[in-house]
Amino acid sequence: MFVFIDTETGGLSPDYSLLTVAAATTDQDYNIIDMLTFNLRPAGQYVVSPEALQVNKIDLAKHAEDSIYADSAGLKFEKLLAEALAITGKRRLIPAGHNVNFDLGFVYAQLMPEDKFRQYCTYPALDTASVARFFASSGVIPGPCNLVALRRHFNIESGAAHNAENDVLATIQLAKIFTGILKGVPNA
Repeated sequence: MFVFIDTETGGLSPDYSLLTVAAATTDQDYNIIDMLTFNLRPAGQYVVSPEALQVNKIDLAKHAEDSIYADSAGLKFEKLLAEALAITGKRRLIPAGHNVNFDLGFVYAQLMPEDKFRQYCTYPALDTASVARFFASSGVIPGPCNLVALRRHFNIESGAAHNAENDVLATIQLAKIFTGILKGVPNA
């Protein structure tokens, strides 16, 4: 029912390189159906900012050793989406993530064009950052609403932050917690 997505990138706009993608498909209760993570290699040179590499701690030399080109990555990503639809019986998955529109911008620009993505996924997306901001502005949870702060507040353990796979797993846990809050079961 959902596809949770997180990316690590070379900068703040799709003009920079998409470096790592993690995606996990889940059922309506956020149980993981399947997950994939891959490093992407650009056809030419990496386009990165020093600030981005400082945040995501990606060593480009090591990254290049274990990376695939976007066309191969796009096929793997499409297979993940198609298999989730077959398993769930749904017509479309709901894209999800923390500040997911940022990640989707990179996905559309460098992994899978939006029109192809929309064959598998609905619009709009479930954005846990927007839900967190709503809860914080309503006094339900404290701010700030970035994923690092929310992981700390809710004691979500999923490995180091600013790692696409760890952040996808943390966001799935956060979605479960937010659903629990809505149902009156905090930290569900």
